[in-house]
Amino acid sequence: MALKVKAKEKKLKFSKNENDPGFWRYVMVPDLYSTLDQDKVIKEAAIRSGVSEGVMQACWKGVGLFSFLEYLFAANPLGLCF
Repeated sequence: MALKVKAKEKKLKFSKNENDPGFWRYVMVPDLYSTLDQDKVIKEAAIRSGVSEGVMQACWKGVGLFSFLEYLFAANPLGLCF
């Protein structure tokens, strides 16, 4: 899997108050994706989470690719390294 990211400067506000000045921060945004190999993702996720590959396969089929990846990244905020 290839994922190219770039840092983009954005103004972040954490309230709905109009007078909130917000903060200027660099946010990582995806620039380029390539296709994911299902077997590689499931194997790597199983290794890093300690859950068997069979369970990961069932999750992949049950909730779909993007929900599965959202779940994995929520559990591992630093992201998976492939």
